[in-house]
Amino acid sequence: FFRRTPVYFATPDLQYLVPDVRWFAARNQATAAVEALLAGPSPWLRDAVRTGVPDGARLSTTAVTVERGVAQVDLS
Repeated sequence: FFRRTPVYFATPDLQYLVPDVRWFAARNQATAAVEALLAGPSPWLRDAVRTGVPDGARLSTTAVTVERGVAQVDLS
């Protein structure tokens, strides 16, 4: 019912990606992963990584669609 999903954030020097492992319901996994990415890293990781997501960015639709392994993410 749930899937282990790494959400990646960059190191401060932008040289590496650091996984922040989360568990999401399999049914809406892509949408939940994008929402987690937009929300930022876990508190314990927050001071060690950075995100490229601009402040205030959010999904402009209620779901992320995935076709043939490619996610369509519409942001506002």
